[in-house]
Amino acid sequence: MKNVKNTGVSLIFSIVTLFSWGQQDTWLWSISGNGLKDTSYLFGTYHVICEEDFSISEKVQNAFNSSSAVAFELNMNDPAEMIEITSSMTPQQPISEQLTTEQLAELDELLMTRLNIPLAAVDAYGLMLINLLFLQHDLACGQIKSYEHELLQMAVQTEKKIIGLEKVKEQLAFIDSAYSIERELELLSFSNQVANTVDAYLAEDVEHIESFVFKSDYMNEREIEWILKERNANWIAPIEGLVRNNPTFVAVGAAHLLSDIGIIQLLRNQGYIISPVN
Repeated sequence: MKNVKNTGVSLIFSIVTLFSWGQQDTWLWSISGNGLKDTSYLFGTYHVICEEDFSISEKVQNAFNSSSAVAFELNMNDPAEMIEITSSMTPQQPISEQLTTEQLAELDELLMTRLNIPLAAVDAYGLMLINLLFLQHDLACGQIKSYEHELLQMAVQTEKKIIGLEKVKEQLAFIDSAYSIERELELLSFSNQVANTVDAYLAEDVEHIESFVFKSDYMNEREIEWILKERNANWIAPIEGLVRNNPTFVAVGAAHLLSDIGIIQLLRNQGYIISPVN
């Protein structure tokens, strides 16, 4: 359970058609032009993955090595931010006091059927942490890893500057705007579908992931607006500030790169050359 909570730190706020952005089968993109002296990189991550499936390719390693700063959605190297994350994962009220009788019965049945654990065992957890329990079960692996966590450790070891594109409190506000309790319960049933996208991510099948995010029931219009569109737009100014001062490796969830609301297209709109690294 401790492993689940630790990995939940990197998943909690951030889980993941062909538009004008020019889809290519890669999660790594270079950022150049528009007066930049050095090339920076944009990398789309998969937040939680089985240890045996996890790897960092040579092209990603080279891009990381050439950068002097690393930017994540959150700065998980900041103790104050980590306290905020830990606090947010344990709600002030137990789940049994937040849900209706019908919702509690539905959740209890789902927990027993899928995980063989009673609701009482996770009553003190938030629904997002419970979502992670379902995802870990559906991934069907003993140990799970996070690209953000591994890249963070690499950044610490190589003494790179570490930056968060937003604060935990900001992400919490977006989460609150995007998801109702009813929708969070509904998404528990999507964990097996999310797990099934791992192979597509590893194969850099961008079209498959994009179709899942924008064409399935995984995200509705409200969630796309608050979780992707608004946050992506907010990140452009800090990314610009970073790449103008340092060659920077920007690592965010893969869904944030996609479509004409994604970071790739938004940076292009600002005059940067964003090129696939194959």
